[in-house]
Amino acid sequence: MTSGFEELLTPSGGFCRDGNTLWLSLLLKDDSTRADTYGGLWLNNADGSGQIGWDITRNWGAFHWYIETPGTGTNILHTAFYTTNQPQATFFVAKMEFLPGNELCSFWFNPPLSNDPPPPDYVLSVSNFSFKGVHVAGGYGHANIYDDEFRVGATWKSVTPVAAPPIGWCNLQWPPALLVSNVGAPGVSDKIYGQIWIDGVTSNTGPTPGLKAWVGYGPSNALPNAPSWSWTPADFNVQVGNNDEFHTNFVIAQAVAAGVYAYCYYYEYQTNDMPSTGYGQKDGGPRTLATYNPAQSGLLTVVPEPALLAGLLAGLALWLRKR
Repeated sequence: MTSGFEELLTPSGGFCRDGNTLWLSLLLKDDSTRADTYGGLWLNNADGSGQIGWDITRNWGAFHWYIETPGTGTNILHTAFYTTNQPQATFFVAKMEFLPGNELCSFWFNPPLSNDPPPPDYVLSVSNFSFKGVHVAGGYGHANIYDDEFRVGATWKSVTPVAAPPIGWCNLQWPPALLVSNVGAPGVSDKIYGQIWIDGVTSNTGPTPGLKAWVGYGPSNALPNAPSWSWTPADFNVQVGNNDEFHTNFVIAQAVAAGVYAYCYYYEYQTNDMPSTGYGQKDGGPRTLATYNPAQSGLLTVVPEPALLAGLLAGLALWLRKR
């Protein structure tokens, strides 16, 4: 127990005395595939007698999260982030203002990360309570309910991750297409360049601490987070105005089949709890997986083995003679 902590406690040892505010946050995830289960996080009464105040729970019979006030019938269904039985995680934040009489409780689901809290998703006036602990639950054998990154603090900033400044723009600078032969030995591509701009960050001369880049290639019909993509770290090359430029080569193993592949850059800027990320394509971005455009990726052609190449050329010559 740290100095000054005791003044928050009620005479019975619960949280909190009137006139104090307490924040908490956690990650919630449910990977169940059945409706007949339950789980979440509850507050325990200061005298240890059971649930008190409010709880966040995945209720029996539905793939939704609820905020409940035990014993009062007050029940809020929140569906904006969790409407199917697919594994999903949500970031949940609660603020409890302990007042004479009822307590004022505010709740956020997946709020944007910033220095100041946005307007809450829900606000409840909850009958006077204090709590002595929290209870994590999941039941009936058909679910894995995960509660992670539990934080308690006196302010919004003390319980929310701090996001790095967002990537303002990034791209695949050059080249738009590559031809690599891996016949007889691994093939090494020409240099691949990419640039990135983060407002007030990359304008400083030289490499930006915490900024990393990779170049990846994979099937043109697969998103770049697919296991079939292969990634190579890129190095800082040079300062270009307010941009940092990176470069690297692909090394194409002999086992890679001949064919046409897509390639792009991936950037990550990590200074705090949560990084800023983005995919760099020919037209600039940043792009997320949702906005990734295969038509704007680079085109990598892996040259086939000589015998196959000769056959392709012969077929092409025959086709031209028949025209």
